[in-house]
Amino acid sequence: MKNRLLCLASTFAITLGIGAMQPVRAGEILVNGGFENVTGGVPNYGYILVSGNDLPGWTIAPGHYGTLHENPGPWPTITGSYSLNTDGEGTNGNNVDIYQDFSTNAGDLYNFSFNWETWNVDAPESLLSVSITDLGNDSVVYNGLFNPFSVPSQVVQTAGATFIGDGDSYKLEIQETPQSGFNDNEYIVDNFSVNDTGPSSVPDSTTWSAEILSGVALLWLARRWKLAGAQA
Repeated sequence: MKNRLLCLASTFAITLGIGAMQPVRAGEILVNGGFENVTGGVPNYGYILVSGNDLPGWTIAPGHYGTLHENPGPWPTITGSYSLNTDGEGTNGNNVDIYQDFSTNAGDLYNFSFNWETWNVDAPESLLSVSITDLGNDSVVYNGLFNPFSVPSQVVQTAGATFIGDGDSYKLEIQETPQSGFNDNEYIVDNFSVNDTGPSSVPDSTTWSAEILSGVALLWLARRWKLAGAQA
């Protein structure tokens, strides 16, 4: 009977340890990364002027605006029904400053990618800024700055990076820097993706802690039952 209880306790401890080592995987963790869902905004000829929370999953900072190009329509798009023009059409150069927060699992490897293209490359130069910041310690995980004159107009580019999460929440932010101050129409962006691919090849501190705790629990239970058997 004691041997059976010891076996059950060992199985429980190991299962507990494995459960702690395996946080829930989410795959794609961004919401509305392709801007296909829009619940507000001001429609116009072939585009929708968006602000605030018009794009579910995203927040457009107060005083900033973006332009959703419709497909099919007269203005360039990348894929899908909508692509985001970082210009705030008709708002005196109040270009988009849009962001989305997402959570990470400590030790997991993440693939980040997106598409962008230029349109009106004759405008005064503003850089397209795409960044990911760790909100727990304010460190910059990704910092992409793109020049409209560095690539041909209306040729889709792909950019991104990989990074390892630390369990903090991160902020993905898209903006023009500096703001152009007028109707520039320099950049179109689309297809933002942050994909959780699971644990990286190097175990993180949380994984090691779970393994150690499960091992200690198993040894403690085994010693307790051994002493109980000796005293019987």
